[in-house]
Amino acid sequence: GVGLLPVVPNAAWVDKIGRIVREEKLENVLHLQIRPKGLSREALEKELKLACEHAKKHQIKLWINDHWDFAIKYGAFGIHVGQEDLFKVDGKGCETEVDLEAVKKAGLRLGISTHTYYELARSHAIRPSYVSLGPVYPTKSKDVSYHPSGLGGIKSWRELVHPEVPLIVIGGVGLDDADDCLHAGAQGIAVIGAVVGASDVRGALKAWDQKWRA
Repeated sequence: GVGLLPVVPNAAWVDKIGRIVREEKLENVLHLQIRPKGLSREALEKELKLACEHAKKHQIKLWINDHWDFAIKYGAFGIHVGQEDLFKVDGKGCETEVDLEAVKKAGLRLGISTHTYYELARSHAIRPSYVSLGPVYPTKSKDVSYHPSGLGGIKSWRELVHPEVPLIVIGGVGLDDADDCLHAGAQGIAVIGAVVGASDVRGALKAWDQKWRA
């Protein structure tokens, strides 16, 4: 499985989690996704460059949200894109906002968000490195206009996604929900508040890591 995929707001979090993962020898927290907000393009580039440096130092696989050009430039492991960033719909149909050829040529992996069967079908054509489904449960961290999929959604997605493509679930998934999500067919769980909002980050990461060791 992919394990835990914490979604973090800045490079300092990449360093903090990477350090804990190394010190505690956590085998199931090897991926991180960075999603900075509210930065100028210049500040964003600086933040992502630093995040990539921290990820390499701690041997963490870093996924950059949306910004494929900086991901290529600074050697991230992959990019994560939402449907709105991947497909720009106009009168002539769909064209991609992301330069998929450049991403592929650079050897970067590509993770794609999906919420509906239509989005899932559209994503299949691109042959992503992973597919994420969300929200699974009601969530406070992001304004999502889709109904929670629940465990039934995970089971359906796992049947439809290519068997070799990992399924990552996100949205309101807490530690107590992890076993159910994994049994339903998820290989990875992406979390925001469950790690960056935890009062004891080290303890939270250790507890999540155990979920894949059972």
